[in-house]
Amino acid sequence: MELKSFNNNKFLQRDLYFLNNRNGVNKQETLNRLKSFISSHSQYMNSFNEEKLMLDCVRFLEWQIIKKEESDSVIDQLALICKNQWEQNSKDDLVNEFKTLFKIDDIQFEWTVINCLSSMGSWKKLIGMFVKPNWLTKKNILKTAITSDHFIWGISRHNPPKNVLEQFLACLSDTEKSLALAEKFQCYKFMIEYYTNQRDRLGLLSCMDKVITNSEEYHMIRKALESQDKKWRN
Repeated sequence: MELKSFNNNKFLQRDLYFLNNRNGVNKQETLNRLKSFISSHSQYMNSFNEEKLMLDCVRFLEWQIIKKEESDSVIDQLALICKNQWEQNSKDDLVNEFKTLFKIDDIQFEWTVINCLSSMGSWKKLIGMFVKPNWLTKKNILKTAITSDHFIWGISRHNPPKNVLEQFLACLSDTEKSLALAEKFQCYKFMIEYYTNQRDRLGLLSCMDKVITNSEEYHMIRKALESQDKKWRN
C-alpha cells in the first residue's frame, strides 16, 4: 500500500479497498488486517478524521462478528435491523440503539427508515413516526431532518396510497409547495378539498381539466361547484 495515499482524499478508495470484505475474505480476517494496518501506519494519518474513520470501521466489524452479521455497511445493517424488527412488530429499541451506537446522523437514519417502512407498506407506522401535532397551530406538522420535498419524493417512489401522501402534504406550511407536490403526484382529492375550503372556483375548474371524466375526483368537483352553500371568491 502506498503511504502517499494518506496525503490525499483517495485514502478510502486506494487503501481501504484492499481491506474490505471482498473475494471471500471473512469479517475476522478483515478485522485483523485493519488492526494491523492501523498499528503499522497510524503515524502517517494526518488528520483526526482519518483515525476516527479507521476506529469506527474496527468497532463495526467487531460488532458484526459478535452478532454474526454480514452486511457491507453500517447503513445496510441499519436497514436490515429495521426490517427484522418491524416485521416482528417489535419496538424501536434495537433500531435506536444501533443509531446511537454508530452515531448515524439524523438524515441518513430517517432516509433509511422511510425507505424501509415504505417498502414494507407500513404506512401507519410511517405516519406515526413523522407526523406530529403542533399544539400551537392545532395542525399536524412533518417532523423530519429531511426537506419536505425529498421526504415526500422518497415515499412516492414506493407507490403509496394517495391518502398516505395527502396526510404528509397536509403537514406542510407552504401551501404553494403542497399544491405543487399534490399536482405532481396526482393527489387531486387534496387539491379539491383545499380549493373547496378556500372557495376558489377557478382552482376547482383547473382541477377538472386534470382529472379523468366521471372519476370520483371529477364528481367531487361537480358536487362542490353545484353546491348552493358556497359563496365563491372568484
